[in-house]
Amino acid sequence: MNSEEQALFAREMETLRQGYRERLVIQLKELEELAASLPFNPKALVILEQLIHGLHKIAGGAGIFGMPELGKKAKILEIQVKGIRDRMLHSAQCTPPAGELLSAIRSLTIQDIHPIIPQEETSDPAMNNLPPLPASASNPDPHVLILDANARAAKELGLSLRNFGYIPRYMQSLFPEREETSEKEPAAVLLAMEGNEGRDGEEIRSLFQGRPPLIAISDSSDFSLRLAAARAGARGFFTRPLDVPKIVDCLEQIIRKEEASPYRVLIVDDDLLLAEHFRLVLEASGMEVHTESQPEKVLDRLSTVRPEILLMDVHMEGCSGPELANIIRMEEEWVGIPILYLSGEKDMNAQIRALESGGDDFITKPVDNAYLAATVSAHVSRARRLSELMAKDSLTGLLKHIRIKEALEVEMSRSNRDGSSLCVIMLDLDHFKRVNDTWGHSVGDRVIKALAHLLTRRLRRSDSIGRYGGEEFMVVLPGCGPEKAAALMDEIRLNLKSIPFQAKGESFTVTCSIGMACSCLGVSAEELLQAADKALYQAKAEGRDRICMAPMPCT
Repeated sequence: MNSEEQALFAREMETLRQGYRERLVIQLKELEELAASLPFNPKALVILEQLIHGLHKIAGGAGIFGMPELGKKAKILEIQVKGIRDRMLHSAQCTPPAGELLSAIRSLTIQDIHPIIPQEETSDPAMNNLPPLPASASNPDPHVLILDANARAAKELGLSLRNFGYIPRYMQSLFPEREETSEKEPAAVLLAMEGNEGRDGEEIRSLFQGRPPLIAISDSSDFSLRLAAARAGARGFFTRPLDVPKIVDCLEQIIRKEEASPYRVLIVDDDLLLAEHFRLVLEASGMEVHTESQPEKVLDRLSTVRPEILLMDVHMEGCSGPELANIIRMEEEWVGIPILYLSGEKDMNAQIRALESGGDDFITKPVDNAYLAATVSAHVSRARRLSELMAKDSLTGLLKHIRIKEALEVEMSRSNRDGSSLCVIMLDLDHFKRVNDTWGHSVGDRVIKALAHLLTRRLRRSDSIGRYGGEEFMVVLPGCGPEKAAALMDEIRLNLKSIPFQAKGESFTVTCSIGMACSCLGVSAEELLQAADKALYQAKAEGRDRICMAPMPCT
């Protein structure tokens, strides 16, 4: 967070703390009244349960809002009241020591609710360590800055990157970089190390501190240069002659992380102030956070919010966290969503029982802000990765065969419903067996990845791209007419054949053949796919490196 965001966060947190302190005065008064009513109430067990619930809330929340001693006292007293309740359950003659309880509750005095929060907590330095999760980028053509004293080499690299949809800018010196790049922050900086031999890695790192990711390029693979690049914090090191598809692969890994959409979180807690506290903490880390205080509404919120992780308290009135987790796990759609219990419950057996009831992890209140954000981030990151492994091809990151066909079915239904245009593309690399036989399968994999990156960068976010099998790709272009689709795919075809691939000290290029079919009312997804496939074979038969459009009579 920048200084302005930190100041806003601190103000919002202090408002919450003040609200919590005011509420705490009321809560303690209510607990006193409950304890005082015990000798005169035939439903003593009910009163004890209410006392346990109230003390549990204070034990979990006081430390979070800057009153750790109060939280510890409340936790000790909660355990004591639980012991009284358990003895009453096993012995009808046992009566609650009302006087002792009242005295103990009164020991949670107003002096523990101090109005002054230590300065370090107000500024909340832990927030500086929260894992940054940038919001989704909207620019389909990322800018890259090439810093190279050799203008000709920089231009050649820039031209190659343009084929993949990058917008290059050039500079010959590190010094003016700060001023001249302010107009548009690049997604990455490609730095030629040769012009900077006199600078060590730490000096280069200081120049790029807080700036875009750095990728080093060099004429030499000398260890000292690699060490300087590592000390500068470079994400990659590439030697000339440059294998541009490899550089693009590195860039794509960087940009894919930067463009990732925010993690979606749903917090279920009947303590509204605590839920709001956790919301602020996670939102400060770049997450999209929603809260719900009523367990009976959670299934509806799951459908509307579509969270990637669920945080819930264990002890809630009317429905406990484990009970709610069981209800959620009954729904097939939500069997895999991570559920984290966020509770002041410290009893290990109780935690184990909660985890056995559908939970994935247990975080004990009070919890450090940075730890909470890191734990949530780790769980969602892992869940996303598992989802990708199930839906996406491991080599290219594109949709698998079955998933791209499912995407076509969805878009075909929408097209038939609203009458919008839809084009399906089948694309195949020409003479790909020759590439594998001549240069090896690892080089063939690099060619496939390069085409995947090219398609990803040149097509819209609304388009679906899949690896149909081997060296064959399938693209679904919703809302795209035949002329526009043909122009777009021809640009991709020309871009691909302009990319030089490096292997065994030599350079080579590849071409592709493309078949297209566009929908009309009444045509099924399978018919459209077959038409595009037939057009692809026609392009192959006519000499490859071309596009053929399938005739598709409307029925």
